[in-house]
Amino acid sequence: MSAGDTLSNEGSTKPATRRWPGQPARAPALVHGRYDVSGPLDTAWDLHRAWPASRLIVLDDAGHGGTSMTEAVVEALNGFR
Repeated sequence: MSAGDTLSNEGSTKPATRRWPGQPARAPALVHGRYDVSGPLDTAWDLHRAWPASRLIVLDDAGHGGTSMTEAVVEALNGFR
């Protein structure tokens, strides 16, 4: 994987310009809690912008876990059936 293939550069994100090794053909559902202090929403937003087919789900009442996060992840995974 070269630097041009990554989404991260010295702790910041940048839009990807091409597919990177191991990137799944099916775009993901990105589930993010608005109050997650270990992974700011900016990071999820930048990844979503770099992967246009992705679906960004922001939970207004969650941080890095919890009941609503579990429910949203299960619902997102069920969408891949």
